[in-house]
Amino acid sequence: MAMKNYSFILLVCLISLLWSKSASGADFVDARFDNLTTSLGLSDNFDDGVIDPAIWSIEKARVGYGIWKLFRCDPPPFIAASEQGGELRISGYTCEYYDYCRVLVSQQTFSGPFTLEVDLTSLSGSGTQWGAGISIVKDDFSAIQVIQSVGHWQGWTAGHYAFQWIARHSCIDGTPGCPASPGGLGTPEIGYGFAKDPGPVTLPIKLRVVYDGGTEFILYWNMAGVDYQYTHNAPEIYDTYRIVLHGGARLGDGTGAACGNAVCESGENSCNCPNDCGPTSCGDGCCGGGENSSNCPEDCVVGPSIPTMTGWSAVVLALVLLVGGALVVGGIRSGAATVKPL
Repeated sequence: MAMKNYSFILLVCLISLLWSKSASGADFVDARFDNLTTSLGLSDNFDDGVIDPAIWSIEKARVGYGIWKLFRCDPPPFIAASEQGGELRISGYTCEYYDYCRVLVSQQTFSGPFTLEVDLTSLSGSGTQWGAGISIVKDDFSAIQVIQSVGHWQGWTAGHYAFQWIARHSCIDGTPGCPASPGGLGTPEIGYGFAKDPGPVTLPIKLRVVYDGGTEFILYWNMAGVDYQYTHNAPEIYDTYRIVLHGGARLGDGTGAACGNAVCESGENSCNCPNDCGPTSCGDGCCGGGENSSNCPEDCVVGPSIPTMTGWSAVVLALVLLVGGALVVGGIRSGAATVKPL
């Protein structure tokens, strides 16, 4: 009898663990920042256990395609921001297919030249891609932004990261002031590149931005006392701007698939890539676009569904079930895609 009781407890714990992985996916980021200082009067050492709402607005954003609010990724789980152990921690699972981030956006707008420094003390993740860094966003809803990041892309050697910069003049359709764009993806990037090609890194990495008040940004990644540098000349003066810290990941959408290329590929559907696959319709296998369990029960299952398990996890579950005298089918979802890093 005692053996059966222990088996039942173990079974419940295992199902809970497997379900949490199935629900949240495998694409995860855990980034930590410390010691933010600027010449603008903005500073934060993240040591009081609470993100200060007078300094930061906590948002969801698709970094690189307009930093302003997203209207998806609800309900949670999603990447969360908190202060832990005297650091800012941005950590959790992503929810959709392309570089969705948790961001801290400065409540205050700034103008003129500045210097900014922050320590990226820790960075890890899993799945297709993850990364973290700084964005400087022009504050007129045009979402001109220069992005400095440390990131890992699927296919690179484990533990290898790149120091990347991206410049965009784009915004997400639906953002106030954002003009409509083909596919809703915004205008093309101004440019991107690497200050350091993918390779091993030594943490902490100090990120530093120097802006001359005109069009020049100098980006520094200082690792183990060595500066990696890139100078970006923006197409416009950043007359007013906000400071952004971000951490994010990309949800795997099938090996080789690239949402936004006008082809509905394996792993994409009307929910995770409507630009390529068109609007949702009942019976297409994904629940979205106003569908629910009443008007489309075949796509919108009531309550959690547990897909079929494969591999070692099925073996472990089978052993537990034999001891406990029950039969349950569980599952783990995985996904991967080759994409451009954050």
